[in-house]
Amino acid sequence: MFKIGIVGCGAMGSKVAEEIKSRFRLKAKVVALFDIDESRSKRLSSAIGKDPLSVGLDELIRSSDLIIEASSVSAVKSLVGKAIDAGKDIMVMSSGGLMNGKAIFDKAAAKRVSIYVPSGALAGLDGVKAAAIGKIASVTLTTTKPPKGLQGAPFIVENRIDLSALKKDTVIFEGAALDAVKAFPANVNVAATLSFASSAPVRIKIIASPGLKRNIHEVEVKGEFGTLTARTENIPLSDNPRTSTLAFLSAVRMLQDILGDAGMRS
Repeated sequence: MFKIGIVGCGAMGSKVAEEIKSRFRLKAKVVALFDIDESRSKRLSSAIGKDPLSVGLDELIRSSDLIIEASSVSAVKSLVGKAIDAGKDIMVMSSGGLMNGKAIFDKAAAKRVSIYVPSGALAGLDGVKAAAIGKIASVTLTTTKPPKGLQGAPFIVENRIDLSALKKDTVIFEGAALDAVKAFPANVNVAATLSFASSAPVRIKIIASPGLKRNIHEVEVKGEFGTLTARTENIPLSDNPRTSTLAFLSAVRMLQDILGDAGMRS
């Protein structure tokens, strides 16, 4: 039985844990849970059964075959470093935490540890990866979200932006992917994921759209291959408007690949 530990027991971590228990029960089980707020890991442990224990981080790493990170951008590099030191594979949902992480990837490769990054809320990443074999001229990402999906982001707080006062679509941010991840760490992991797929600088525009019910991501890649465009209109995760249901489903799909349940792979 494949043993999985989940770090971060909020909306995403909880849904992934529940899915493992139902969909993958014959091949895998959640054996350990960790959250900086211990009450959340204990609550999730009680909700999905007695097997997954709320434990310390070091114990979770020791007892798991695969670690799933569903915590925060700020926690990623430390957690991934510990996983690599222990020789444990890890799936990273907060992909923004791996920006400027060449040293981490090199260390993982040297120790033959896999760092899995799901496609998240984006489509078309297979095409982007193919394009990256050749020359890419530009990569742009336009993200449009309901104002409440941006609430509490450092950029919003520091610039005292009153999202509730917006009456029309408003460009909130425009710049490099790395800067976007710092400004909106819980909102634009897609920018980091696109950066990894393209191996090229990504320019991102973030728009707040009053009345919008979905998170929209539009990707445009230009290069010697031609032009690639992809658009997703994502329903927000019910318990967390900052992320998308497709991001959760991409983690489930990646687990299928890891566990060998996926059939044809692409």
